[in-house]
Amino acid sequence: MWLLNLAAHHNYRIGNNEKALEFANQAVAHTPTVPDIYLTKGKIEYKLGNKTEASADFEEARKLDLADRYLNNKAAKYRLRLDDLDGAYDIMALFSKEGSSDLNVHDMQSMWYELECAEAAFRLENWERAVKEYEYIEQHIVDMYED
Repeated sequence: MWLLNLAAHHNYRIGNNEKALEFANQAVAHTPTVPDIYLTKGKIEYKLGNKTEASADFEEARKLDLADRYLNNKAAKYRLRLDDLDGAYDIMALFSKEGSSDLNVHDMQSMWYELECAEAAFRLENWERAVKEYEYIEQHIVDMYED
């Protein structure tokens, strides 16, 4: 399984994405319970332009280990790349202020989330939300400079 994953990574890196996807699919068929394989497969699918499939792969990886923040972040990121603001919000809410309806990604200075969210809002022509997210990023940078 790890050899198949390595072969998928290698082919992905050299630009042979179709072959990389074949190896990734073989790795998933061999051992479908390892999140790393789905991450590899998701990157390859995204590179091939299959954004929906890529997001589904990252979601599958997240479901295999619900306590892993990295997997939650990746799943949220690729949801935003599908312009699914609500879906990404729901994933981020899993580890943000438990018991509260307020998502505190701005307090955590999660600029990657704010940037992806702003770009998704921009693609959806939700100008107000896009500007608001960009302003959060600007404020974080000002705060860091002042500190």
